[in-house]
Amino acid sequence: MRFLFISLLCTLHGVAAPDPSALLRETLLAGKRNTARAVNWLSREDIRRYNSRKLLQWETYEASMVEGSNYYRLVARNGKPLKKQEREEEREKLEREAMRRRLSPGKTRSVGERYSMSIQALLDHHEIKYSGEDVTPDGRKYWIIDTRLHDLAPLPAGPADMALSGDATLWIDQETNLLLRQELRVTRVWRAWLPGSLVFYEMLWNGEVMLVKRISLTLAGQIRRETDQVYSNYRKFASSSDIKFEPSEIP
Repeated sequence: MRFLFISLLCTLHGVAAPDPSALLRETLLAGKRNTARAVNWLSREDIRRYNSRKLLQWETYEASMVEGSNYYRLVARNGKPLKKQEREEEREKLEREAMRRRLSPGKTRSVGERYSMSIQALLDHHEIKYSGEDVTPDGRKYWIIDTRLHDLAPLPAGPADMALSGDATLWIDQETNLLLRQELRVTRVWRAWLPGSLVFYEMLWNGEVMLVKRISLTLAGQIRRETDQVYSNYRKFASSSDIKFEPSEIP
């Protein structure tokens, strides 16, 4: 009904609604170009896990590129840097993974992978609708695309197949054709994900590239489980990779 109303409004004003599939194809191409530029950026990743809204665990990772793929190295727990022995273990783990990737280029990376939603999977296995446009509080205009997973879509197999587990809403920046936000609503059982689970991505445009700002995951079930991932301290890859902790950040 919302899609029909917006389409009718656009027709009355003589403005044709954008082709949602064409918008996603442009976003796919723009995303590939953005990824090529974003590899030069390094960030801090704070992951907090909750059980019925009670904080269970807080881990901090240093995100970087190792042999052409993302790698996340643990550097702190509960806001406190790792002890000397733990730091040495993480350094050795990084060296082993770098060697593995160097000897087996192109193979699936099992260490440091993160879930992601494939635009191509949305194009191939979802019904796609244009749902209007809006403006962010800081004045960036964006289009809204809603998708529904086809009943006969294949089941997700790996972390990159998140789009095959449910329906989605995407907010596409009109200036860059890049995603500002994306939301996945799980509709089929997959691993620990039950129907009703929710995944939300929020992005940050720094004037040069679009970078991940926040990822939130809420798992449906008798016990409410949440994961909140916040990315900060972005800087060029060539700069120092050491993460400094301010006293106010340590509980």
